[in-house]
Amino acid sequence: MGPLLFALSISVFIGCAIYFGLEFLGRGSIKENRKIKTRVESLFLRKAGIERNTSFSNIFRLNQALKRQPISKKIFKLLSFTGWSMPLGVFVLADVLWGGIALVISFLVSQKIFLAGAIALGMMALPYWFLIVNKKRYVNRFTVVFPDALMLIKSSLKAGQGIQAAFKMVAKEGPHPVAREFAHVVHEIELGSQLTEALGELYRRIETIDLRIFILGIYIQSEVGGNLVELLTHVEHTIRERLTMFREINVLSAQGKVTGIVLIMLPVGLAFLLWLMNPKYFDPLLEEEMGRKVFGFALFMQAIGAMLIRKITTFRVA
Repeated sequence: MGPLLFALSISVFIGCAIYFGLEFLGRGSIKENRKIKTRVESLFLRKAGIERNTSFSNIFRLNQALKRQPISKKIFKLLSFTGWSMPLGVFVLADVLWGGIALVISFLVSQKIFLAGAIALGMMALPYWFLIVNKKRYVNRFTVVFPDALMLIKSSLKAGQGIQAAFKMVAKEGPHPVAREFAHVVHEIELGSQLTEALGELYRRIETIDLRIFILGIYIQSEVGGNLVELLTHVEHTIRERLTMFREINVLSAQGKVTGIVLIMLPVGLAFLLWLMNPKYFDPLLEEEMGRKVFGFALFMQAIGAMLIRKITTFRVA
């Protein structure tokens, strides 16, 4: 069964390589298509929200297959935070090729299809883990510099400009990544979206409590009225107080987080060193039925321990 699974994996690997070549060859017209798409969008201004038909791949069948998967939109949003001009189809196929290379190398070294498959799956999960971590860092950077953007908005409003002009100033002069996100908001408004709809789309991308407070303040002011500058002043003060408290909590919980990382990585590092010294040391653990059960139970308990440590050392500032 091992050689058969290996042969099937190689077949999938070759097929994905061919599809990746086709996808890469058709990538030359992406920038031109985006320019045309932007011009066409500007011709259809509507008061309602704007719906876009996102293309995930230049290959028709792959594009349709990705559109049928609910997770494709989530991965597409994660890719947008990286700033890469990479279609989702290229990312998925490149990840499969990466996993295929890891599978071949692992099987040639260990001659064990189970171990090679586990290593290949782990390698294929790395790019998605990178996207999740990158989004978290992106949102954290947005949260840190968001009060500075509020100062720009207040300055623009005090100068007598409107809220849309204030957003344009943030898009031009604001710090990254706030400038990029507010540029999206301005673009949505110029295409015909309402202010609340454009801000709602911003919140769906950056789901933070600070942004929720800001959007609720804008919404209440547009419905009830009042001094928007004074409202933004209170919002800015609240956000800065939350950031100060959050930094203090991170300092107090840093030791627990480091201890958790050491406890989680210690068994993995020790197992790797034992495998380097004696590659056949874990053969009974992986080949015998009782050994596989013990190994699975150990991984399960390790995951439970990691979740408990994360739960204990993670605090939420509401």
